[in-house]
Amino acid sequence: MKPNLALLATLLVASLISFGCASTRTNLVEIGKVDLVVVETTPVKITRAKVLHDESGVVITGKVARERQRAYWLRGHVDLRMTSPDGDVLLEESVRFHRRRLTRHTWEGTFAHRIGSIPPPGTTVRLAHHEGPHSANTLTDLSSSSAALRRSDSHE
Repeated sequence: MKPNLALLATLLVASLISFGCASTRTNLVEIGKVDLVVVETTPVKITRAKVLHDESGVVITGKVARERQRAYWLRGHVDLRMTSPDGDVLLEESVRFHRRRLTRHTWEGTFAHRIGSIPPPGTTVRLAHHEGPHSANTLTDLSSSSAALRRSDSHE
């Protein structure tokens, strides 16, 4: 009976290791392939933003939370813009986030947006929380010089 238990434990450990290796993700910001910029907005902030590459493509993830934890419902969406090193806009999307209640008075949102292909080296991914509906120039406001910007390494 004991040899069967040892064999079962060995198979279990081997399967966990093989499944763990199959689902690894590479952070494209950490390896310097993509630059991530988060536009400062108040009272809602985007935190823990990442640009990850896995076997299915690229996924951009992050969290949305109020700057000061108040009992307000989180509204809005995350504006995403990818630009090439030449300044050409590769992608503009409005990404919805999923809200969840942390405590009686605090809410948090998480978002994940999948892109099929790997962006070229030097691509800039810009994220901003936006509360209302879009006007014709909302996404162009993301690149305005008056907006306060945070680089990804300072908000992790």
